[in-house]
Amino acid sequence: MTTLAFSCPLISDKIFNRKPEAPFRLQRVGDCTLAAQEWTVDAVNTVTRDWICPISSSCYIFRAQVKRPNDHPLDVVLKMDISGWRREALTHEAEIYQGAARDLCGDVIPAFYGCFQAEMKSMIVTCLVLEDCGEPMKKPVDKMNGDFQIELLQTVNRLHKKGLAHGDLYPRNILVAEGHPVLIDLEMSTPHQCGLRMKLIPGAMAPSQQEFGCDELHDLICRMGLWRSNVLSFCEAYVAKNCIESVEELKSYIPTEDPKYRPAFEKKAEFLWEMILEERRLTYGTDKDPWDQKRVDYVVRGKGPETSDVSTSVLAEPLA
Repeated sequence: MTTLAFSCPLISDKIFNRKPEAPFRLQRVGDCTLAAQEWTVDAVNTVTRDWICPISSSCYIFRAQVKRPNDHPLDVVLKMDISGWRREALTHEAEIYQGAARDLCGDVIPAFYGCFQAEMKSMIVTCLVLEDCGEPMKKPVDKMNGDFQIELLQTVNRLHKKGLAHGDLYPRNILVAEGHPVLIDLEMSTPHQCGLRMKLIPGAMAPSQQEFGCDELHDLICRMGLWRSNVLSFCEAYVAKNCIESVEELKSYIPTEDPKYRPAFEKKAEFLWEMILEERRLTYGTDKDPWDQKRVDYVVRGKGPETSDVSTSVLAEPLA
C-alpha cells in the first residue's frame, strides 16, 4: 500500500500538530501512479488558502516535492482538506482524474499521482497529489493573445469530448505552462454531452447559446471578446441587430424634432445596416433576417460558412 508521509515542519507542526520525527501518514485511496511504497513530502515552497469554499479555512494548496530514498524528488501540488468539509469534493475530483479524464492527464490537465486519506482527531484528512505544471494566468482571458485563447477553447473542447464540462472556467483555474493552457480544479466538473454545432468565426455576430449549442464554450468565447455584440447604440436607443429587417426600420429610430440632423443620421443608419449585413454573412452565410426559417441551414453541423483563410482566421479548424 502506497503511503504519503508528512515530515516537513511547516506541514507537520502547523497543520497536523506533530513533530517532524513523528510524521503523519496518509493511505492511498483508489488508483495511484506513485510506486507502491512510502513517499515523503519534503521541501514545501509556498502555502496558499483555497477560498473556493469560504465556509472552510482548512483546505490548503501546497507546492512541494515528494521523494523516496535514493531517488529524484518529484515536483507536485498538494490539495488538502484537513477538516472533512471538502472531502466529497476532493474525492469527486479524484474520480474524474482516474476516470473520464484519465487520457488527458499530463496533457491539458495535470498528471494525477493519487488520492490519500487518513483519520485525524475523528476527522478525515484528504490529499490529492497532482503534477506541478504551470503558473496561474496573470491576465483575464480577453487580454491573452489570440493563439492562447484558441488553444484554450480547443482544450475545453477536448474535455467536452470526454463527456465532461469543467464547470468553473475562470483564470484561477487555468495555468500557463510554457505558453500553453492547462486546466485545473475539476471539483465542479459534471457529465456533459456537448451540442456544439457552429464554427467559431472571430468578429462574427454573437450567436445565442441555443444556436451555438454549448453554454460553457459560448460563455468563454463571450468573455474573450471574440464575437461582436448583438446590440448597437443608435440615436440614444439600444437596438438588437438580429431584430432589424431593413435600413428603413433602423431609420425609424431617428428623432424628428430637429430635421437638419436627419441626413447625417440617415447616413449613419445606412453604414450600420451594411455592417449588420456583413456580420450576418460572416456568421450565417446570408444577409437575410437571421430569424428566417432558412437560418437553420446555416447553424446545423457542417453547413455553416467556411472560415475564410487560415492566415486570417484565429481557428485553423472548427471546434466541433
